[in-house]
Amino acid sequence: YRSYVEHNLSNILMVDSLSTQEKVEVMYESVQHTMEGLLGLTEAPNLIPRARSIVIAVSEFTFATDDFLKHFINVCNYRYSIATHSVNVLLYSLCVVKRLGIRDVGWIQNFGLGALLLDLGKSNIDKKILKQETPLNKAQWKIVKMHPVWTADTLKSHGIIDEVVLNIARYHHEKLNGVGYPEGWKAAKIPKYVRIVTICDIFDALTTKRVYNDATDSFSALKLMHEKMIGEVDGDIFKVFVQMMSSTKE
Repeated sequence: YRSYVEHNLSNILMVDSLSTQEKVEVMYESVQHTMEGLLGLTEAPNLIPRARSIVIAVSEFTFATDDFLKHFINVCNYRYSIATHSVNVLLYSLCVVKRLGIRDVGWIQNFGLGALLLDLGKSNIDKKILKQETPLNKAQWKIVKMHPVWTADTLKSHGIIDEVVLNIARYHHEKLNGVGYPEGWKAAKIPKYVRIVTICDIFDALTTKRVYNDATDSFSALKLMHEKMIGEVDGDIFKVFVQMMSSTKE
């Protein structure tokens, strides 16, 4: 059943008898299960075609659907896993791009591919570290901070050469003031589209329950980002993100 839905997702999302909310539920569950499979099959030759097919279906539906964000928030899984986090970051990021008025279909699909697969490199990390309930020691944190590099390397091994995909994968943890990783890049080097994903990544990390931390509500997460992270994240994009999230309360 899951395989059928994955391969026919675009058609399912066009079925008139399904409500928008039902379509979003089917879409979210399908992308989550697909991502779970991809994380366990990082060397499979169909990794990129499967991921790209999902991104195409999701991006087309996101841009064609009024109030998509409201429906997404209704089904969003706030219990962290690499798969759910990847899906959430993809959907938040697409919504920001939509709000910014970007409509280049090819670019959006590459952007979405990078956003969905940004944490693929975490497959290389011992699950004990990922599930550890106590703070990581220096050695463990050094391993975790390698995941963007491993993600980019994995994508390259699958023939990905597009810089949008690779830059999102490798640099989404960079901060404008140079305190990020893996390179410690500052603002001038970090592309605007990477900064979009960074903000969505941080927001979802704050608002999902993890083994070492409870989830924060959306308002508190945005307040924390405004008070503690301006200077690290792009202020203009953050303003757009706040406006976007506020629109769901109207």
